[in-house]
Amino acid sequence: MIANTAGLRASPMRGLAGSLVAVAVLALAACGSPSDSPSGGGDWSRPIEFRQGQPVTATLVNSRLAVGSSRLIFGLFGADGSMIHGAASAHLRLYTLDDDSSTLALEGELRPSSLVEEFDHVHEDGSIHVHRDPIVTLWRETVDLTRAGWWGAELAVTVDGERQEGLRIRFFVVEEASEPAVGDPAPRTRQPVLADGRDIASLSTAQPPNPEMHERTVAEALELGRPVVVAFATPAFCRTRYCGPVLEQVVTPLAERYAGRVEFVHIEPYDLERLRSESVFATVPAMEEWGLGTEPWVFVVDAGGRIAAKFEGVLSQEELEEVLDRLGA
Repeated sequence: MIANTAGLRASPMRGLAGSLVAVAVLALAACGSPSDSPSGGGDWSRPIEFRQGQPVTATLVNSRLAVGSSRLIFGLFGADGSMIHGAASAHLRLYTLDDDSSTLALEGELRPSSLVEEFDHVHEDGSIHVHRDPIVTLWRETVDLTRAGWWGAELAVTVDGERQEGLRIRFFVVEEASEPAVGDPAPRTRQPVLADGRDIASLSTAQPPNPEMHERTVAEALELGRPVVVAFATPAFCRTRYCGPVLEQVVTPLAERYAGRVEFVHIEPYDLERLRSESVFATVPAMEEWGLGTEPWVFVVDAGGRIAAKFEGVLSQEELEEVLDRLGA
């Protein structure tokens, strides 16, 4: 899940952040170039020349963007290739790009979304406190992409008191997304559930699994007249390494917190029987019904059955909570 980048190199990193670096390097040949000016002018199509030790580099992590409301997500990296979690600010300018000109469409501050891991730290006196360390931090904003074609994102980032401007990313916007857009009716999917006589291991690779997220089909959950969260994720077979943490650190805890107010549905993207027996990544019918080619995805459906928000890849509990609280859950 990657778009064009503005200067990124690979470096050994742990877990999810390492996968972001490795995938981002593949996009270097098509990316736009860094600029020494935040003005938005100049040539956005020049091939980039990576500068060793550049203080901050950036990548756009969306797999594909379409006209309409879109959640842009960026990764920021330091000179040593390590992911930046604690930037003081990340300012976005968004441009529409024509053959020989660029037009400022909007600007604003990006907000961080982090996946975190928790572990107990034991002191010499035997006391324990919990550490919450970010694994991956992405910087995001929901914007209205008003037309198909080439766009440019220009970031100004402040880290450790130093501001770097002119981090440029060039990306293409298609006319229509394959997945449901915000405001569209949610597909009334009737995926296999426990009531069909299936055991939980055939429906979920989470450890431990949450049977409550496999009790109702999407269609049945929509009939209840309250918000529904639909998570496409496979912790055991995830190709992006985001599925497990997104499901187990974000979706599952919120399913417990919003129990009785929001329905949570988990769908494994792949046919688990074929995957386990033949090592074949065959997608389930629900993936085609929702128009998905990557994972994980999390959709929030309002009480009226329409898509209220959609999240590709990494998201935080706070980000999902914002949407649920806005819906009055």
